Amino acid sequence: MYLELEYYGQNDGTTVPDLTLTGDPGVDNAALTAAGYNSGALVSIKAGTSNSSAGLVVNPCPVNGSEVPYGFLLLGAGQFSSSITPSGSGKTPVVRAMPKFKLPSSQVDSGVTAGLGKYLYPSQITAGKISFDESGGTGSNATPVGICTHLVTAAEPWLGVASLL
Repeated sequence: MYLELEYYGQNDGTTVPDLTLTGDPGVDNAALTAAGYNSGALVSIKAGTSNSSAGLVVNPCPVNGSEVPYGFLLLGAGQFSSSITPSGSGKTPVVRAMPKFKLPSSQVDSGVTAGLGKYLYPSQITAGKISFDESGGTGSNATPVGICTHLVTAAEPWLGVASLL
C-alpha cells in the first residue's frame, strides 16, 4: 500500500536513501524494504554515511530520538515509476509541510492505546513507525509528529494523520 494523500503539503524528492544501491532492482528493493524504507515510514534527514556521494540522505527515524523527524515516505521500494531504486527515480519521495494522509497500518505500532484527536509520536519500538505513546521518549521522540484523524479498523486498515511536520 502507498501513502494516500488527502491534503498534499510539500513533496520533497531531492534526497536519496542512506544505502548504497547496486542498480539491480531485484537486489535494491529487498535491501530498501529490509532497512525500513516502506511507504509511510517516518524519516529523518542527515548527512549520508552509507552512500558517501549522496550528501543529504533520509533514513527511517531512529527509536533513540537522536534525529529530528523530517517527513513521511510517499512510496516504498518498487512501487510505481517514482519509487526509490534505479528502476524508478532513485530518489526518496517524502511528504512534509503539514499534509493530511492515510498511513498504512503496517507503519503504526500495535497494542498502544489510541484515540481520535490524540498526538502521534515517533516509535520507541521500531525505526520509521509512529505510535500513540510518548512515554519513555527522549529527544525528538518526545515531540509529536501528527494528530490522529482516523483509527485503524478491519474494514479500513489505515490510520488518519494530520501531520505536524
